[in-house]
Amino acid sequence: MSKLTDLTDKFASKLDSFTSACEEQESWDSEKYGNMADFYVQSLMSTMLRVIASDGNISRKEAEFFNVCFDADLTAAQLDKMYDDSEDILSGDDYDSQLREDFDLLKAVSPALADDYRDIWLTACEILIASDGQLLPQEIEDAKHLKSLFM
Repeated sequence: MSKLTDLTDKFASKLDSFTSACEEQESWDSEKYGNMADFYVQSLMSTMLRVIASDGNISRKEAEFFNVCFDADLTAAQLDKMYDDSEDILSGDDYDSQLREDFDLLKAVSPALADDYRDIWLTACEILIASDGQLLPQEIEDAKHLKSLFM
């Protein structure tokens, strides 16, 4: 198995454990934020989309990578449209701040879940960084920047 496959398997396992633990969390304000697992998985998906679209194009290989990480079945064109529809938010200056606020919210609710989420983030960034040859240097730099937000 390749390093990328190992990391992707690790990511999927950690994400599954995290979402299961979210379902058991009772102190989450679902009236205000919605389903906890959905809230944080959506954040991961949006950020991965931001990275793979940062060069202005989502390739078939990048779509395959995204689909493997999130057990999805989206085409590059569908991902491109998703990014176009949310580009203002994803590329805005406030996006990194919002990621940190969301992480701080999770820490307040459950420090253990926050640690698990940080591990998922770091694994996701490692996957992106290990995808050299599939992602452009700018995309890899974006992944390294995101990784630094959770260190």
